[in-house]
Amino acid sequence: MAEIEQMPQIEVPIEHYFAQGIYGRLGRLKKGTNFAGRVHLQSQINIIQSGDVTLLDEHGLTRLQGPCIWVSQAGAQRAAYVNEDTVWITLLGTHETDPAVIFEKCTRRTQGEAAKAFDEAANIIQE
Repeated sequence: MAEIEQMPQIEVPIEHYFAQGIYGRLGRLKKGTNFAGRVHLQSQINIIQSGDVTLLDEHGLTRLQGPCIWVSQAGAQRAAYVNEDTVWITLLGTHETDPAVIFEKCTRRTQGEAAKAFDEAANIIQE
């Protein structure tokens, strides 16, 4: 992850949507873009509305073309190459309405940080 952070970075415009207990985010990814995502602390629904990406995740390397939909489990982290301009939508359950708070509560930068968050949550549940 540290090596990726040293590469040139781009801003992906994100559209945010909220419904009762659901947060949706839509990103428009440009052809030729590489990206590495953060570790997600809860399951989420992913939708490739349109486009074409090559995805590397816990299942290996997969090419996905829209429209398609799948569920990522807690602990998932992805990297991808955008083969064609792509519209990617992510849906997750939360009552938060501030995207920055959701980002901090629901993701971690590394697998080690995610493992620590999972352990802390387990300790709270056991108390």
